[in-house]
Amino acid sequence: MKSPLTPVAVSIIMVITLLWSVPSHACLGPMLEHTIFFTKPPEPAFDADVIAVVTVQDVQPSGVMKALVNKVKQGPIAVGDVVTIEYQISSCGPNHDAGEKGLIIAKSGKDMTGNMVLYPYTRSFSGDSTYPPKTAAGAAVAPAAQ
Repeated sequence: MKSPLTPVAVSIIMVITLLWSVPSHACLGPMLEHTIFFTKPPEPAFDADVIAVVTVQDVQPSGVMKALVNKVKQGPIAVGDVVTIEYQISSCGPNHDAGEKGLIIAKSGKDMTGNMVLYPYTRSFSGDSTYPPKTAAGAAVAPAAQ
């Protein structure tokens, strides 16, 4: 029995099936993008070791940045310190550049050489969602308060 589908129809079906089954990793919109910067400390407050205003100096694609501390609201850092900030990245960010300035809320930890590292909470630009920081081991700490 001959198939009612032509070779072209079979090819089109195969392409559609393949495209449909490939996972998409693109962020679905700018409002869903993440940032490490907050406009003000959230209420109720997060379980944070550091609250500070920083200026990004250098950003690595691996989710590591260096930032200059401009103002300290809480934590074991001082104005003028250059801190290492490690964060989880995805197609929705965070996508920061050198020169950006903002308020971070973070847990502190140590890297393998004993230097302090900050693990910031992140939020969506829509402000509706906050995300706990990654730890040195890569796992998230306790969920952020909403």
